[in-house]
Amino acid sequence: MTKHLVLFDIDGTLLRARGAGRIAFEKAFQELHGIGQAWGELNPHGRTDRDIIEEVCRVVLDRQLSTEESHALEQRFVQYFDEIIWEHPNFELMPGVEALVSHLSSTPEIVLGIETGNLLETAALKLRRGAIDHFFTFGGYGSDSRERSEIVRIAIERAKALYRITPDTQITVFGDSVNDITAAHDNGARAIAVATGGIGIEHFKEKTSADLALVDLSNLEDLATFFQ
Repeated sequence: MTKHLVLFDIDGTLLRARGAGRIAFEKAFQELHGIGQAWGELNPHGRTDRDIIEEVCRVVLDRQLSTEESHALEQRFVQYFDEIIWEHPNFELMPGVEALVSHLSSTPEIVLGIETGNLLETAALKLRRGAIDHFFTFGGYGSDSRERSEIVRIAIERAKALYRITPDTQITVFGDSVNDITAAHDNGARAIAVATGGIGIEHFKEKTSADLALVDLSNLEDLATFFQ
């Protein structure tokens, strides 16, 4: 039986690829729609890629893309991202991440997964660049839904298809945004807020009912106790 199902957000929680997504998106958008710097002042924190793309198109093009146009833009975005991410100078794993996921994944009763607003392809590239992709065998992604709560639900359903998840399995979500915390609780999961994505612990305490709020993931001893 799986005792713990643990889902991690990617950006700001496991790692940062500062600017890589914006660069790739703007190259793809200019190529396909002839408009540069389309991203503008948009704040992507806690949002899904498709939600972000929809807003950019609404603001810059004053319309939504057709299904064919959306598919073409996502394809070019992923292709450019794959070119950029491997040499991107601002890429980094968050403090304590490698030790934590290594420890959790080595425990037979714990299963690790992803919940992210990233498209499946860009999520995989980020995890691979950080050399932590082998810790995660499934997830819920921004290519599954625009809604974070739905992404967490899908990740849980995929875990059930792969592992022995029962009503007694404790589900925990790590995230750096209010949306992560809300999505965790919407799905009956515990929520651990991590202040490595730019939101301080006090903000989490004020805006959410996170079960635990941490400066970062470097205190392995305390976190290991949380999953006993």
